[in-house]
Amino acid sequence: MKPLLGRMLPILRRLKINLLDMDAALSEQILEPSKACLSKRRAWRAFVKSAKSIFEMVEATIILEQMIKTDCLRKLWWYWSSYSAAVKVSTISALALRIYALDAAIMYRKSSITSEPADTPKLSKPGKKKKDEDG
Repeated sequence: MKPLLGRMLPILRRLKINLLDMDAALSEQILEPSKACLSKRRAWRAFVKSAKSIFEMVEATIILEQMIKTDCLRKLWWYWSSYSAAVKVSTISALALRIYALDAAIMYRKSSITSEPADTPKLSKPGKKKKDEDG
């Protein structure tokens, strides 16, 4: 859990900004009321700003994920949401991938929560008509 030094600092700073931007974009309707009250969010923001290691940033990412209602995360997020996998993140690129994957998984708007496209669309075979189209 050693602090990052040198050329990694600007990258860590950018990832902190990304996490804080994600938090700012979250509406109250997609947050867990018990985990995302104003005082907890304020403390989380301070934690993100003071983070000096990859492990602390992973912790901040996990906390942010826990603040979001489960039904406001895309179905494929389960692959990334493993805490045991998260704590094994040891490189800045793996941390960035995790943060960007969480950002992509969050459904920021209420309309996208109710109208999320299916994960695997059903395609009909070319040249074949459905029975109800035969008319």
